[in-house]
Amino acid sequence: MGIFLLWAFVGCKEADPCAGIICLQGGCLEGVCACNPGYEGLNCELEERQKFLGLWEAGDICLGGSHVYEVEIFRGNGIQDLLLAGLYQRSDTVNAKVEGINLTVDLQAFGIWTIQGNGTIDTMANPVTISLDYEIDFGGGIVDHCLLQLQPLP
Repeated sequence: MGIFLLWAFVGCKEADPCAGIICLQGGCLEGVCACNPGYEGLNCELEERQKFLGLWEAGDICLGGSHVYEVEIFRGNGIQDLLLAGLYQRSDTVNAKVEGINLTVDLQAFGIWTIQGNGTIDTMANPVTISLDYEIDFGGGIVDHCLLQLQPLP
């Protein structure tokens, strides 16, 4: 009888749902990778910010007029950080943070002007599109509010 109970106990042991699953930048939870901040993918193998990188055609619709120009997006220091060069046709490089498909430009100052905004990337669109709603304050009561659409340049 004792051997049967031991066999029944060992025979009913549940399989580990995480056995054989490798999560490169995260850990396994109930058979699925839970990625660390800044990573995504089946095995947490991709940087979330990777989809934002590159040279983009920018189309601004602002209170002060419409503009078409180029913006280049680079990696920032942290895994969720980006650098936007050329935003609003300015020479300054703006810091942004990525979380999934969301892009945040926290308030930052460049001399007397400031910028802040929020956006998203639509990876299902063809071509991929980044939308950014931002405000730029030049000081002295001069503020421009813009809706920006970015599409990748070849």
